[in-house]
Amino acid sequence: MKEGSGKAADALCVQADYDANRADAYGCSKEWESWATCVEDKGTCDEKEARFTTSQETAGSCTNEQTLGLDCTTNAGICAMTQPNAYCSGGTCKYKTCDNSGQPCTTSSECPKMGGKDRCADQRTDIEKCVQDNTAHKQQQPQPGSSGG
Repeated sequence: MKEGSGKAADALCVQADYDANRADAYGCSKEWESWATCVEDKGTCDEKEARFTTSQETAGSCTNEQTLGLDCTTNAGICAMTQPNAYCSGGTCKYKTCDNSGQPCTTSSECPKMGGKDRCADQRTDIEKCVQDNTAHKQQQPQPGSSGG
């Protein structure tokens, strides 16, 4: 496990406990359970990076081509001296980059995974909507001992 990841995990647990108590206090336990089930079912763990996510991550691909602007018609070797993994194509020095990060690459396996849509965003939205609805409802209730209007 990475250094400091224990503290991050503790903070996440404290936040989850707070969120569960908040949902329960506003009568949103059903929505909380739906979100928790989604996290269990759709979350993924990257042990190498010591991280858990519900984001739909996608790996980048080594498909972008950048031009160095150097003429290599007479000396194709000049490209590699200027930029590692650069090559001569059409008389110009070029190199490949990852489509999602812009970092130089030779294969798609060198491109980082990037986070995408949270697979449990709808369930999180349901919790927030439930809390808001119940907060508004509670604020509209007459207080004990008042005439209500």
